[in-house]
Amino acid sequence: MLFAGYTFVLGLIKPSHVPPVPKEARTLTGWALWKKCLMGIIPSAVLIFVVLGTMMMGLATPTEAGAMGAVGAIVLAAIHHKDFTSSDRKILIIGVIAAGIGTIVAMLYSENIVFKLAFAITYLAVAWICIQAARIPDLRDLIK
Repeated sequence: MLFAGYTFVLGLIKPSHVPPVPKEARTLTGWALWKKCLMGIIPSAVLIFVVLGTMMMGLATPTEAGAMGAVGAIVLAAIHHKDFTSSDRKILIIGVIAAGIGTIVAMLYSENIVFKLAFAITYLAVAWICIQAARIPDLRDLIK
C-alpha cells in the first residue's frame, strides 16, 4: 500500500517520472482491464499471505513458510506459462474446489473423511501442477 501511495503521489507531483502507457497500446477497458489486473494481483497477494501470514500467525516456521512460498511460486509460474494446457487448468480448478470444501468441512467438523479426501485431492492437484512445471523447459531450469 505504501508503494502504491508513493507512486500515486509521485504521479501527481512529477508526472514525467511515471509516464502513461501510449494510447495505441491500451487495448483493454472496463471490466476486461479490471479482470486482467485482478488476475495479476490476487495470486501474488495470496502467495505473500501464505508465506508471511502463516509465520506471523504462528502456523508455520520460517522454513515451512519458505517451502510453501517456493511451491506456490512454481505453481504460479506453471499456470501462467503458455504450455499450461486446458486439462491442467481443470485439474487446478478441481484442486481449488477441493481445498474450499475441505476448509469448510474443517471449520464444521474435525477428523472427518471428507476433510481428508478434500485435502488429498488438493495435494494431488498441486503435485500434478508441479510435475507439469517440470515438463516445461524454462521452469525445469528454474526448479533445478
